[in-house]
Amino acid sequence: MPYLNSVIQKSPLLLAIFLLWSISWKGVALWKASKKDSKFWFIIILTFNTVGLLEIAYIFFLQKINMQKLASKINLSPLLAKLKKGKIR
Repeated sequence: MPYLNSVIQKSPLLLAIFLLWSISWKGVALWKASKKDSKFWFIIILTFNTVGLLEIAYIFFLQKINMQKLASKINLSPLLAKLKKGKIR
């Protein structure tokens, strides 16, 4: 981690570019997840910082997956039902 700190101190522009990149992708992915009423992906994207990788995957690939159909295949239906009812804290 000391290397990363020295890079950031020497190049604050690099940090600004990194933050702009990450925040932009996160914003778009959160907006798409909320428009699709996908609480599961909204919470996952909001919680984890993946430098835009998860956000890009969601925008281009994962939002097309039908979570109800996937949940029935891997038995996540009870979890999704609780998410819909807002019972998971």
